[in-house]
Amino acid sequence: MQCLILLKLVWSVCVVQSPLAERAHQVVQSLADPERITEDDLGTVFRQRLGITRLRAVLTTLRDQFGTVESYAQVEKLGNYSGRFQLRTSKGFLMIMTLSLESRPPHRIAGLFFGPPAPAVRSFEELGQRLDQLPGTVSALVRRLAPEPTELLAVNPDQQLAIGSTFKLYVLAALAEQPDPWAKVVQLEQRLKSLPSGVMQDWPNGAPVTVHTLAVQMISISDNTATDHLIHWLGRDRIEQSLARFGHSNPSRTLPLLTTRELFTLKANANLLQRYLQADHRQRRQLLAELAGHELPAVYAVPTTPTAIDQVEWYASCADLCRLMDWLRTCRSERVLKILAINPGLPGIEHRFRYVGYKGGSEAGVLNMTWLLQTRSGAWYAASFTWNHAEADIDVVKLSGLAQAGLDLIAGSESDEPEGARGDERSAD
Repeated sequence: MQCLILLKLVWSVCVVQSPLAERAHQVVQSLADPERITEDDLGTVFRQRLGITRLRAVLTTLRDQFGTVESYAQVEKLGNYSGRFQLRTSKGFLMIMTLSLESRPPHRIAGLFFGPPAPAVRSFEELGQRLDQLPGTVSALVRRLAPEPTELLAVNPDQQLAIGSTFKLYVLAALAEQPDPWAKVVQLEQRLKSLPSGVMQDWPNGAPVTVHTLAVQMISISDNTATDHLIHWLGRDRIEQSLARFGHSNPSRTLPLLTTRELFTLKANANLLQRYLQADHRQRRQLLAELAGHELPAVYAVPTTPTAIDQVEWYASCADLCRLMDWLRTCRSERVLKILAINPGLPGIEHRFRYVGYKGGSEAGVLNMTWLLQTRSGAWYAASFTWNHAEADIDVVKLSGLAQAGLDLIAGSESDEPEGARGDERSAD
């Protein structure tokens, strides 16, 4: 009898859910009925920053767009009171939910974040079919780099398309070719300042910054002013001449290599843009020299609809970008890999891989997302997704979700998930 009582005690302890599991279940159920979350469930700081009304509005929007949660599983433990959960919705999406609780009972919600929903695709073939259905022109390539190079997904991989700020990877590669450039000091100049993205356009003129700082800003937050200073410091010609070495299959397509300031100036001025479009290669270079005397346009003057994206941009194929990422991987620069890894591109994916390097780029009608990845088993991959649409802006959430699905397939293709990282899937009911 004593043994039976002891066994019952042990069993009752085992089935008691942790506070994190209980709160996760509550949040999952609230996606079907937002009224399940009350003000009393929110921690003080979270309640002050978001509030119950806005939280319920977010939950309602997620439910309406992606459906209710059919099942979910904890995929990562970040601590006793924090973790990530993968949700599978009734409309066929996967979504990562990051949940944090206060450490003291009753363990109110301290933080809640939903990552971009990704279509629940079962194979790279299915992913390719979904990419093909997007309007405009789409290109994608997922390639295992080492060991045993293999293409896992290829959708128009050799087509030259506009890539936006992803061209900054070529600037980073040109830096990596220089003998120990990182500690060199550059002074910020007004004539080289650009429009956001970034923050360095607001830094004082004459401020001394290292090349390393410029490179970090250029890649991690896509700082345009940092980029243009690096192009000036390296020399436009040097970067252009190195494109083929970095694996670009058609360098002439993207020449002359524009600075971000030049692109903004051209697109904000219809007369200048027409002159540039009608000019030959030599005349274009002369016009760029002339632009040095022009004032930087106001942010509001830059078009918010697709403008000459097939003629005035930076161009590369997804195959080019995967070769470039492979070049950066093998150039033996630890600094380069660390700079690439600052911003993983999508929240939470860095926890599914041993290494994540990323750069993306966009403007109206243009979006590219490119990764260098190492799985926990040690295999290296490159993945690049580009979407151009000359008639309408890009649905960033849609391509981000498809890219997320591709990265999930890469992570799932390696049987290297650490023990205890993924819990049993539970019904949301």
